[in-house]
Amino acid sequence: MMADEWLMDCESPEATERLAQRVARGLRGGEVISLEGDLGAGKTFFTRVLAHALGVVDNVASPTFVLQRIYAVQDGPVRTLFHYDVYRLEHYDELADLGFEEMPDDAVALVEWGGKFVSALPAGTVRIIFEVTGDEERRVQVLNAPAGW
Repeated sequence: MMADEWLMDCESPEATERLAQRVARGLRGGEVISLEGDLGAGKTFFTRVLAHALGVVDNVASPTFVLQRIYAVQDGPVRTLFHYDVYRLEHYDELADLGFEEMPDDAVALVEWGGKFVSALPAGTVRIIFEVTGDEERRVQVLNAPAGW
């Protein structure tokens, strides 16, 4: 069952961290999350916090130039985090060529700039949309979040 969409104001990076930690606690594997928003809106920051909250011990860096990074998760139901940056891709097929559609059930995929291909992403994809509202403030809209987030 999907929850209604929700909107929150993150008045500081710490508030964004709390949101990422909240999302991480709700992940069970199999989720695809599209991270959307302008350059500098906080997509990679959110990913870094979420990854560490899941149990990733590696340094989490943007996959802007390599398109995909894969991280092992230490404990919990999620075993692997796939982090994609599709900013430079022109067609969804390029994402599929990276193995996106073959993600294991115990993995989570975070797709930065996923709004480019939102109609091609799997049904039930969670969309997290960041809007810059100040130097450190963000308005975050979450669509298709599972109940319990």
